[in-house]
Amino acid sequence: MSSLLARSVARALLDSTEDIAVVLAFHGVLPEQECRSLPPLLRRNFMSLPEFLRTLQAFRSLGFEFARLNDLITFLELGQRPTQIHTRMAVITFDDGYASIARSVFPILQAKQIPFVVCAISTCLEGRQMLWTDWVRLLRHAAPGIFEELVGDQDLKAMPNSERKRLLQSCEARLTAMGRRLTVPEAYRPMSLGELKRLHDSGFVEVVFHTRTHPILSTIESEVELEQECSASEADWVTCREAFCIPNGLQRYCGPTVVQVLR
Repeated sequence: MSSLLARSVARALLDSTEDIAVVLAFHGVLPEQECRSLPPLLRRNFMSLPEFLRTLQAFRSLGFEFARLNDLITFLELGQRPTQIHTRMAVITFDDGYASIARSVFPILQAKQIPFVVCAISTCLEGRQMLWTDWVRLLRHAAPGIFEELVGDQDLKAMPNSERKRLLQSCEARLTAMGRRLTVPEAYRPMSLGELKRLHDSGFVEVVFHTRTHPILSTIESEVELEQECSASEADWVTCREAFCIPNGLQRYCGPTVVQVLR
């Protein structure tokens, strides 16, 4: 969500008098200089803190009030509106659980008493595993020739998890054989469990499950594997179990089998 997109949405809503509820989906938010210092390819999932705040202001200027996700669920299921929300409701979410949210965004939103949601990936917490889409960007940036040779125009999103992982490991192995290593920017660091718990304990932050490894769920053929990816039973840090964040968020990545497993 960019401030330009926010203004476009704002224009579309200017004449509406109906009740409106929107979910504003973000990823990483960084201080302006840190954001500018990232090469364009590595900046794709990030926006600067000033741009983020302008985006929120654009919605606030249209009368949107920021709500908790549980409030939105209650409104959608029962039609019950939170007492503090009048007409227009917005829920702020941050996908993938980047540490920059705890470091740069949380203090500001806490001071403004604005609630938000973190959608966390269990294997990425504590840096146990890199988010595969970040891995792709880092490899494309560090070794575009190797990446083009080994990956080419193959659709990584359509690949089974194991096949995609082997391919990316091959790219990194070639890079290592050349005496080079991937440099992971601080911006790509995921939250620790301690940071996530601190956010939740503040009372302003809800935590939603965003799968184990962030796969494209519709490419998983094994129902057992699909259930493992979608099950938050062992994720005791999840605080809003009525919701689930689907990787990539597009309908074509969530087939009927995925819907059945989630139910």
